[in-house]
Amino acid sequence: MNYSKYLEELKGDELSLDGDHTRKAREFYAKFWANTLSGDVADYSGFDDKSRSDDILTYRGDTIISFNTIAGAMIRLLPEYFEKGLPPTGTLDCQERRLEIILNSNDVSDEIKEKFKTFYHTYHTLANCMPLVIDKEANLNNRKNQNWNDFPDMFFEAVKAFIYDYDWAHIKDLSKGNNPKYIRKFYNEKDENLMQWKKFVESNYLQSFFYDDDYSESIPLSPVIYDSKQGDNSSTKVSMILPFGIDAQKRAQLILNNDELKEKCKKYILTFLTNAINIIETRAKTLADNEG
Repeated sequence: MNYSKYLEELKGDELSLDGDHTRKAREFYAKFWANTLSGDVADYSGFDDKSRSDDILTYRGDTIISFNTIAGAMIRLLPEYFEKGLPPTGTLDCQERRLEIILNSNDVSDEIKEKFKTFYHTYHTLANCMPLVIDKEANLNNRKNQNWNDFPDMFFEAVKAFIYDYDWAHIKDLSKGNNPKYIRKFYNEKDENLMQWKKFVESNYLQSFFYDDDYSESIPLSPVIYDSKQGDNSSTKVSMILPFGIDAQKRAQLILNNDELKEKCKKYILTFLTNAINIIETRAKTLADNEG
């Protein structure tokens, strides 16, 4: 079983500077999603062509676990971020620059630095990519970023809630545009909800994101915990203060003034990196097992 090719770093090419949208990536989507989405490489162009039939959807590659989100959170926890006037992380559009700041900081442990280096060389690989539907009304690539801060476990939880028809406010965008058509391509609506959910996970080769065979418990990546005491249909959640999102700067200042909270956040980041690396490496093996 040769799974190492799914862990090779994706480089930009003549089609796109984004590794998840290159020719190699599009050919990967056309091969592995041929029986669910499309076996035609042209359908992964990322263009929302209104001249096409409504039954023919267009897709674009997505990097499932983001590097920038967790790297930005780490940088905001560094005292020099404020004291030495480092540029806002939003201007650090180069992942290499974010990694460089983390590796050069005296406030980041060697263990976290090593994890960041490994994750940096692991995240932009085929094992961390999947195609999402393109739609001008509620583009899933954008929604995954804006609604769920690019945390895939939160996004998958929302898809599961959509399949089970839960009345959660945070899944409303999944009901817009082409998104329902995209999700339903992975299952037969006559199936039981659990079977529909399992088909979505397995058809996207996402088994490594979960602890159990029913895919009911995600391996944690996001700092958000859903409150199960409120019942299955609850959207109640508890979120630790982590410096990302709209109030990132204010959150970072609160954390830097609270040693206990700062250590808690660093522990979370280490857990995120460890889990992300393991998930991606295990998914590479899943892909190799399903080459056909």
